[in-house]
Amino acid sequence: MRKVRRRFQFGMSSVVLLMTVACVGVGIYQTWASKIEVLVATEDLDHKTEITKTNVKFARWPAEIVPEGAITSKEGIPIGDFILTRLRKGQAIIGEDVFSRSTLTHITIPAGYKVINIKIPTTNGRLLRSGDRVDVIAIEADGGWDDESEPLLEGVRVFNVGSSPNSSRIVGLLVTEKQASVIADHRGVNQLDVRP
Repeated sequence: MRKVRRRFQFGMSSVVLLMTVACVGVGIYQTWASKIEVLVATEDLDHKTEITKTNVKFARWPAEIVPEGAITSKEGIPIGDFILTRLRKGQAIIGEDVFSRSTLTHITIPAGYKVINIKIPTTNGRLLRSGDRVDVIAIEADGGWDDESEPLLEGVRVFNVGSSPNSSRIVGLLVTEKQASVIADHRGVNQLDVRP
């Protein structure tokens, strides 16, 4: 009787162990399967950098954090094209930031977009260039903002950068009509600033 009980207990322990291993395996597979191959920079890339096999690669990212419009392995690497933004090592490359050499020579304002100029303080010392992507934020009267400030607009492309005689810069933002109205609604109430 004891032998039967031991065999039964051993059999049940084996079944529980097998079920645990199966559940862990399914969890690992689901995690692996829900990832997407995204094209990322393998080094810091400057504005108008040519894309090569050495400065970009595909990395597996969880599907929920892949930015909209990111280049995936389905599209392949756009070798010989240029990026119109600056990227840090590890950042995803967005398809609309990539242009061919022929297109690069005559960049114009795309249909459905316009350029809105805003003045931003120069006291923060940030360097902005055409092609950078920035978040537009409202700042307090004293010019203060922190990293927790909720942006009014995210990922807006800088079209051009100029300067103003009074300790501010003028940044031309490439925006849609809807984004332009958000800026207009806040312009009279708050001072605006941008952060990379």
